[in-house]
Amino acid sequence: MRKLKNIEIFFILIAIAVIAVLIWWALQKDDDDDFWVVVGNSTSSNYKSIQYSKKGKSDYINSSGASFNTKGTGVAYGGKLWVAVGDDSGSSLRNVLWSSDGIKWNESTGSSFLGIGHTVAYGMSSDNKPLWVAGGQGDSGTSHGNIMTSRDGKDWVLSSADGPSLDPNVYSIAYGHSSASDPLWVALGDSTDSKSLMWSDNGHDWNYSGGIQVALTNLGGAVAYGTSNGTDPL
Repeated sequence: MRKLKNIEIFFILIAIAVIAVLIWWALQKDDDDDFWVVVGNSTSSNYKSIQYSKKGKSDYINSSGASFNTKGTGVAYGGKLWVAVGDDSGSSLRNVLWSSDGIKWNESTGSSFLGIGHTVAYGMSSDNKPLWVAGGQGDSGTSHGNIMTSRDGKDWVLSSADGPSLDPNVYSIAYGHSSASDPLWVALGDSTDSKSLMWSDNGHDWNYSGGIQVALTNLGGAVAYGTSNGTDPL
């Protein structure tokens, strides 16, 4: 058997070292990328209404920066950003917060719900650009104020004042696609006339859904998007 030369041994050791570094980096990357954020009720100064974990099963830690002084009710991730909604009763109505890392949170700017923020979702608008849509409590007896949109998750505007609305709360919003593979948003909430479902192709202008929405009577609780054939949605 031929004896390996020193230069060959050197390159073999370099190759082994490179492989070891790549494996270590991959393991570190997976560990760093896995991230969970939870929101909920905060009744103690020891526990914030937003917490995070890199394991998901344990080791949840209080977030830093802005927080809801009453409770967080919804959180979503998209476009390298976290957005949370909740209740900040008695203060400056900070019912939408955002974070670039899920750890330190910031107050949003622009419009705000008149009451609690219930739900938030990330998707695309009809112009194929990223969009955030949030639902919450508006001014009871008026037409709007319970759906807001944002291009960047940080600065928010109220949805269009034209068309129907849910009164006064929007509890759940989901993003998916219509049968024509076009972007579609669906929202559920309160209704005084058995119309508790709405849809929008741009997240800003809304329409009442057809069909037997009367079956939900006056309250839509939650909505989700998927498929009926066991495949992943596009």
